[in-house]
Amino acid sequence: MENRKGRWGRIILPFAIGGSLLVVSGCGDDAHDTEEQKLMESADSDLRSGRYDHAVEIYNKVLEMNPSHENARYKRKESQKIIDLANRLIAQGDEAIAAHKMDEALDLFGKAADLYPGNPDHAIKRNKALFEIDHLQYYLNCLTELNTRWQKIKKDLKHGSKLPSKNIDAAIRELYPLAQQFADMDVNLTIKWPSSPEAIALMKSKQEQIDYIKTELMVYQILPHGYFYFDGPDSFVLHVSSSIKEFGLDFQYERKNEYLLELPFIRNPELKKFSKSRKN
Repeated sequence: MENRKGRWGRIILPFAIGGSLLVVSGCGDDAHDTEEQKLMESADSDLRSGRYDHAVEIYNKVLEMNPSHENARYKRKESQKIIDLANRLIAQGDEAIAAHKMDEALDLFGKAADLYPGNPDHAIKRNKALFEIDHLQYYLNCLTELNTRWQKIKKDLKHGSKLPSKNIDAAIRELYPLAQQFADMDVNLTIKWPSSPEAIALMKSKQEQIDYIKTELMVYQILPHGYFYFDGPDSFVLHVSSSIKEFGLDFQYERKNEYLLELPFIRNPELKKFSKSRKN
């Protein structure tokens, strides 16, 4: 590449790479005007940090001082392209939210944030409450579905279905993937509790109902409790069936501690024998 000699003393070639501009410097013979150089350095710093709006403002100042500054003009153009693209993604995300397509909106906002990290429109933060409420609603729907299926199993057993039986075993087995899904969401929710006032209010309004359902599902070993976790669908059916045989079908929330303390002995009957021998 041939040397390009000009007024500014060094040539800076920007390339658009993954939403940012890579700056490559070369040497020339003339020195920059001090103020112009400082402005370019400040704009380039903003550009590297993804603060494209700030960079555009400063490149505009450079061009006011020197309308023929090719570097500033090119970088302003490329920066504005990134700003426009990011804002189009955000606009598409806002449309997705209006259509209740929250996953699509989150994906679009995430792409916009990766492309333009310094965007003053923090679309994900701006819609934080909506995303948290959507996540909580999905969590609640999953728990409700799990409980509905469980109550159907109880109803069938109370109306004459046998345990074990092909139909009941199959119904219990169908709970397994949904129980796993909910348990994973429950762990994630514990790690990252909602922080928006709206989501916190929703969680508080449902907490008593959540605790009741989760406790019953833990007693019947549909959801894990303590160090017990999922160990395959066959064992799952066996454990749920053993809790049904031990506790019956009339769950009493006020006896939850009694039930839960009994679980280790239900899962491991030899522990009960060992416990009795120790007492004797």
